[in-house]
Amino acid sequence: MEVKLKENIYSINIGMNDCINGRYRIGDSVEVLYSSTYNKAVLPSQRTNLLYWMSLLFFIVPIYCLYQILRQSKV
Repeated sequence: MEVKLKENIYSINIGMNDCINGRYRIGDSVEVLYSSTYNKAVLPSQRTNLLYWMSLLFFIVPIYCLYQILRQSKV
């Protein structure tokens, strides 16, 4: 999908199912997040998915380390 923001055009990847299901149509207004630091536009769902996986990682790694410490202390 190409998004025009001011005078710049950004390319955003969307899933094939989004097109088939009619989620996006030509001429639709779509909310995007823009980062001036990286000069990049993304869909809000991409940001949410990234934060979801990062939070999951930051939850599982400490639990695993705690499990290893407790397992070694019982031996």
